[in-house]
Amino acid sequence: MRPNSIIKFEQLFFVGLVLGAIAFFMNFDAALAEIQSDPNVTALGMGSGALIGMYLFGLAINLLLWFFIARKGSDIAKWIYIVFFAIGLIGLPALFLGGFDLTKILGLIGFAIQAFMIYLLFQPDAKSWFSKDDPSDPEVFN
Repeated sequence: MRPNSIIKFEQLFFVGLVLGAIAFFMNFDAALAEIQSDPNVTALGMGSGALIGMYLFGLAINLLLWFFIARKGSDIAKWIYIVFFAIGLIGLPALFLGGFDLTKILGLIGFAIQAFMIYLLFQPDAKSWFSKDDPSDPEVFN
């Protein structure tokens, strides 16, 4: 049985996916205009299909990490998720440049959700989940 921290992780993961999808579609035109403004990208013929493909590739990686973290208890997947989060923090200061719009607010909420999700991965019941130990307190497991 999965511990409560992992169940909460999973629930927040899907909330984050929904917020990310909303932000992607709200920012789609601006992102497309940005990649099309680069002559090198235009020469390659990259357009909306490439942008959607990159989003779907990222979504597939996230779903794979979710599966291995929340369903299989993979410690390796947990650390890969944490490394991706840390790399994503590089873009955090950019959210504070210029004015705030709904897309930036969703981005900040997404970062906060992910930070809390990582916190959940280090709770005692989650540590047991990843180490495959028997729980010392059966109340933390469903």
